[in-house]
Amino acid sequence: MKSALGSFGVAGRQRDYIDYVFGSVDKDGIYVAGLLDAESPEEFVATLQSLRQRWVERGDKSEIVYSWVSERREMKHGFVFLK
Repeated sequence: MKSALGSFGVAGRQRDYIDYVFGSVDKDGIYVAGLLDAESPEEFVATLQSLRQRWVERGDKSEIVYSWVSERREMKHGFVFLK
């Protein structure tokens, strides 16, 4: 993901995007859930939509990051939500 983000022109902000997708640990040691922590397809889509605007505000004006993540969401659905 990091190399893809670099090619999208968001170098220097890659960590933010990665944290939004994979989650992170804040300065107090508390885990902050990411997109991949969604527990259902509906939650995943809702979270992805909320990130869409945040990413536009952070510089993804062409929504290339959103499109790239969105195209790969079937991987999440196929592997995790088939229980």
